[in-house]
Amino acid sequence: MLRRSGEYRYVRWLGFINRDEAKSHGKPVKLEISRIGMASDVGVVWEDVPKGKHVQGCLTRDGAYAVVEPHVRVL
Repeated sequence: MLRRSGEYRYVRWLGFINRDEAKSHGKPVKLEISRIGMASDVGVVWEDVPKGKHVQGCLTRDGAYAVVEPHVRVL
């Protein structure tokens, strides 16, 4: 997770959460993730997240989720 200071803090990965659930479960954060995968009819389609870009996340006291709506947002 990217901190306001520009440094990264590692937190426990909890998986994925939809946008509506994320609004009531934690605070929005930017996650550093190298690849994201979306299920399709033929399996999982992988996409690299460009260096310097982040994924929309949701930080809870237990760890962090990536937010999906219906796709993972790259920021």
